[in-house]
Amino acid sequence: MQPYNATFSCFCTQMLKTTNFLQQVDKYYTVQPHTLIRQHLDYGHWYDRNKWTQKDIIDTQYVSCMNQSAGNLTIDARLQRHFCVFALSVPGTEALQTIYNSILMQHMMSIGFPLSVQKQCTNIVNAALYLHLRMSQTFLASALKFHYIFSLRDLSNIFQV
Repeated sequence: MQPYNATFSCFCTQMLKTTNFLQQVDKYYTVQPHTLIRQHLDYGHWYDRNKWTQKDIIDTQYVSCMNQSAGNLTIDARLQRHFCVFALSVPGTEALQTIYNSILMQHMMSIGFPLSVQKQCTNIVNAALYLHLRMSQTFLASALKFHYIFSLRDLSNIFQV
């Protein structure tokens, strides 16, 4: 039996984006894609149901993430035990003001903006934070408007140098 793996001397990393958006929980309280991933992590292989053979899969790892605001927030404990879990929250307003104010101030000083413009950094940052907050509250994501997701990445793009 020949194992399935990435190209010679390579390692494959699978990103399971938004794990909680996978299929519905079945009558056995499992999610089929989760069960397949767990089977690979537990045993190192899958079964080919058409050829009735075992397929060994090597040199792979999984990275996963979950969306806290949608989907099923319950992951089977037998699958979750294979992952190191990190819970990250959005920084508070004061932390965001400090971060973006220091970025903008450093940029303005390096380019040589006049002191009168540099003094407006705090107002610019506060305006950007307020606009981001209002947009994320007003333009809510839906099935038709799934692109209405305003994250800190969008806010950070404003302050990129």
